[in-house]
Amino acid sequence: LALVAANEPDLLLVLEFTAEFGRQLAVLDDSYPHQLLSPAETAFGIALYSRLPLTRAAVLVTGASDAVRATVTSDRGTFELIGVHLMPPNTRVWAADRNAQLERLSMSVKGQAEIVVVCGDSNLTPYSPYFGRLLSASGLRDARAGLSLGWTWPAGFFPLAIPIDHCLIGDGIAVSGFRTLGEIGSIHY
Repeated sequence: LALVAANEPDLLLVLEFTAEFGRQLAVLDDSYPHQLLSPAETAFGIALYSRLPLTRAAVLVTGASDAVRATVTSDRGTFELIGVHLMPPNTRVWAADRNAQLERLSMSVKGQAEIVVVCGDSNLTPYSPYFGRLLSASGLRDARAGLSLGWTWPAGFFPLAIPIDHCLIGDGIAVSGFRTLGEIGSIHY
């Protein structure tokens, strides 16, 4: 909550979102009246809090984890936001599921007329061939490129930190800055 208060984001994507987490974040209801909440008692609950109006907002089942998708209306136009928490490749089955999620994600945004932003925990680094395939197949680009190394995991252990949380953008969006925020008690920045 302190991080949200200090940065005042227009959109807040919350991963590993549980019902208890939702109760604690209820203090944001007035500031973030537009919400799409999908709590789970596993690590794959997800929520989107927005100051900006959301239309066509839906929770998408993308395999073993959910995603959120909404059209966001800002004073500069509209864009499609997809928030994800893909499966970690800890086992052969989970890796296959994550790769299938990447393929479905690519197919769902390729050639889309709306401006697209995809963000969240992708559980893969930009050095992975699967990341390159995602960018190539979807037409998205890495918002971090040329601006930041953006290490995001594991928090608090810099020597082994890698970027596995991403913001990918489609045509029609220019990035003016990219930064990783501090520790908040999560294993991710």
